Amino acid sequence: MSQYGFCDRLSQAIARGIQKAGAAVQLVDLRATDPQELSALVGEASAVVVPTWPVAPDAELQASIGTLLAALKPKQWVGCYDAFGGDDEPIDSVAGQLRGLGQKSAFDPCASARPRSPATTSAARRPAPTWASCSPRPKRSPP
Repeated sequence: MSQYGFCDRLSQAIARGIQKAGAAVQLVDLRATDPQELSALVGEASAVVVPTWPVAPDAELQASIGTLLAALKPKQWVGCYDAFGGDDEPIDSVAGQLRGLGQKSAFDPCASARPRSPATTSAARRPAPTWASCSPRPKRSPP
């Protein structure tokens, strides 16, 4: 959801932090990624970091979220952060859903003071979430 709330900026900041820790990172836009590719990327990742998604995602985004959740491996490391989109699923709900699938928490859910911006209240801005996958594998170059 690269343009949803502050998702893109937050995803890039989290990815930089993960890279500084020595892990390879790949950012993926759920709307722009084919379901088979998304499933393969999640399956190969050592960890997956996701933003909160809209409470009422459209059918395409809901399908991508379902693909992402179905592709998670048992005990795979996951983390989530607040995208500050204005109409997000509560971060505790997303984190609880991931824990309910048996995932290990890579870090506590990241939620801080909501940034002050018109973007946080704009219902028109609803692209797909961006997520970062951390993997010891080398970074893939785009096709």
